[in-house]
Amino acid sequence: MARTRAQRRRQTVLLTCALALTLLVLLFARDVNRSAHQSTSSRMSENQTFAVLANTLIGQENSFAFHLRQLVGTSPVLTRSLFDARLVQLNGQVALWQNEANLLARPNLAHDINKTLADMTEQEVDDYTTVLAHLAASVQLPWTPPTSQTVHLDASQSALVTSPLSDLQRIVTEWNDTERFALVKEPGRVHLDALWTSVATDAELSVSQVNSLQPTRGVGLGAVEVLPTPLPATSGELLIVPTSRLQVNVSAENPNFINQPVTFTISLRPTNGRGQAYGERMVGVIGPDGAYAFTPKGIPVVTGEKATLAITLSGAPQALDYSRGRTYKVVISPSGQ
Repeated sequence: MARTRAQRRRQTVLLTCALALTLLVLLFARDVNRSAHQSTSSRMSENQTFAVLANTLIGQENSFAFHLRQLVGTSPVLTRSLFDARLVQLNGQVALWQNEANLLARPNLAHDINKTLADMTEQEVDDYTTVLAHLAASVQLPWTPPTSQTVHLDASQSALVTSPLSDLQRIVTEWNDTERFALVKEPGRVHLDALWTSVATDAELSVSQVNSLQPTRGVGLGAVEVLPTPLPATSGELLIVPTSRLQVNVSAENPNFINQPVTFTISLRPTNGRGQAYGERMVGVIGPDGAYAFTPKGIPVVTGEKATLAITLSGAPQALDYSRGRTYKVVISPSGQ
């Protein structure tokens, strides 16, 4: 049966609409597919970049754990100053981790692995900083403890270190068993490295019984400067030109690697009835292998005075080859002589 012209025209319109609709569907599907592909590619790139940076940070943490145990293991052959220097180096490494972890916190990745790594690293920084501070405290090294911790020099090593080491073991277990696999099934199929599984015990990190690290105390008097400059005289005598004030400056020496508080005392006692007695007491802390300058007030004197000048250090034992006290006979020349 022949179709009318109107029917043919209607059929043509319907076919045209069907073709247009099909084209629109195909274009939409292509755009959706392209958008999904681009989204997947972006996530894949983010995951892979994160993995490289995260594994670098984890490698640093594993290296730190190894070197910490190595330092403690070799401590019997190290001096106090060298052991302290290496502790300072390790402490400096720990301080950098938190900044590196914070840089990885954006953009957010699947399963909040960014936040997991940042939180884990922040806790490791706290724990390891505490461990280092307690290692230093156990042998009385001149260490500045972290601001969030209060370190008592007489506290036992076991009681101090058990808590942070237990926390570190928990972090290692959780990361290795669960959290590091968060991105394995995500775009990029990336694998995050494991943390070093051998976390030391408090016994393995104890140095309190290492002989070479035990503190040795001892101080002594160093140089003594007298103004006005004394004239030539016999040993132990200070012959001073006519003056009304005598200035004595003294350096105290600490040849040991430990902070040592000392008390400095100076006194002048007339022996011929001229002038007045004078005394002054000062305190200070001498740093490791260092010196401390004591500069008392000027001592009033009179011409023709004869006196005994005594200088002493107390508060610490006498160091080898040093003395903690000196005595001088002082003679202030009469006016016109």
